[in-house]
Amino acid sequence: MSSQLITLHINGQTRQLRVEDSEALIDTLRERCELTGSHQGCDTAQCGACTVVVDGTAIKSCNRLTLQAAGAAVLTIEGLASEGMPLHLIQQAFSRHHALQCGYCTPGFVMRALAMVNEAVPAEPQAVRHALAGNLCRCTGYEGIVNALCEVLPVLRGAGLMSVQPNDTAQRYASPSVSELAPMGAMEPAASAASFQVKRPATLKRAIEWLAQHPDARPLAGGQSLLPAIRLGLAAPSHLFDLQDINELHELRVDERSHLIIGAMVSHARVATNPRVRAGWPMLAALAGGIADQQVRAAGTLGGSLANHDPAACWPAGVLASGATIITTHREITADAFFTGLFGTALASDELIVSVRFPPAVAGRYLKFEQPASRFALVGVAVVRFAQWVRVAITGLGSGVYRWSKAEALLSERFDSAALKGLTLDPRVASDDLHAPAEYRAHIAGVLLQRAVADLQRD
Repeated sequence: MSSQLITLHINGQTRQLRVEDSEALIDTLRERCELTGSHQGCDTAQCGACTVVVDGTAIKSCNRLTLQAAGAAVLTIEGLASEGMPLHLIQQAFSRHHALQCGYCTPGFVMRALAMVNEAVPAEPQAVRHALAGNLCRCTGYEGIVNALCEVLPVLRGAGLMSVQPNDTAQRYASPSVSELAPMGAMEPAASAASFQVKRPATLKRAIEWLAQHPDARPLAGGQSLLPAIRLGLAAPSHLFDLQDINELHELRVDERSHLIIGAMVSHARVATNPRVRAGWPMLAALAGGIADQQVRAAGTLGGSLANHDPAACWPAGVLASGATIITTHREITADAFFTGLFGTALASDELIVSVRFPPAVAGRYLKFEQPASRFALVGVAVVRFAQWVRVAITGLGSGVYRWSKAEALLSERFDSAALKGLTLDPRVASDDLHAPAEYRAHIAGVLLQRAVADLQRD
């Protein structure tokens, strides 16, 4: 396996580490740096026990390559309170409200709570529970955790502690010499351990050149879908080209024709909170804000979601229903031509998504019925109304995003939920799996469509 020498700023200390290209950040922290407060639970980016703060944002370190964090500031639970010194205010609140329980999940909750200070999460139970959706506790209910955060968040904001710096605890873990770092040779690699090389192109031109040179390579956006697929043996790229340093992939603007332009590397969280998106394209903001959980939204990107075309992903439905255009390094592709089937797109092997262009619409709504743990859509329906026509797209049916043409025709003629009376989706366009049979998915699609249209009528 190949390795690289990188710099990380961990708990206030700059450290050099030689890490393997396929090494996850959680493994680097625990095995090389001996920072064992971050725990490895599900290893599928759902439980949140591995949550740490990277450059002020909470992420799941089991689903982030260490090389993706090269040069970043990483804060772990060890960076919050020195031995013999008072605990951090969040830790004190957890103690007062008996929110510790067995303690395995607690560091992940504390680090997630730390990032919530900057996110303006209201200090009320429902908002706090929603913000903690990416962290699971297996011991008991969440009442103590929620009460602790409802108490401490206003205190932190009132004190102006909008970003928390590690204290001198980090000195105990300082080790700038590569040779002093804990080796990982004693660790037994997983049976499905991947072997690939990671590079970070600085320009689109360089990324395209590398993709042309390495036909088995894959571009790496947020990695929230690709990295788990690699761990499960569902993908085996020779190289990963990390796109985070390419500036033009991060744009988010409204152009001279009043079209919304979202760069491929714009995160779901950024779309969800952007004022211009919320004002002009509220359906897209709501869709992005309902993807998975905040840790995943902070890392996952629009371009990565579209290029992967997961059959249960939310973005393909929003893009297809919006009649958006995918702008690539080679051409412009309509949404209708872009999605070609299960995990399939029209992208060539050396072609990258640069941005997506959304036309203005009269109104739109996206509703989904979630799988509770992952928050993927068992079924999701996007309805977008234009001046003369309506577009309807469904995700979660099992074979990729699907346009419901019969519903579109009825709603284009008369935009009224009553116009849908008697309309049913053919179950043959859906698939059975362990979560739901095809007939159930088809029924839920009809229910969600009725609700979406009714919501838009009320608006």
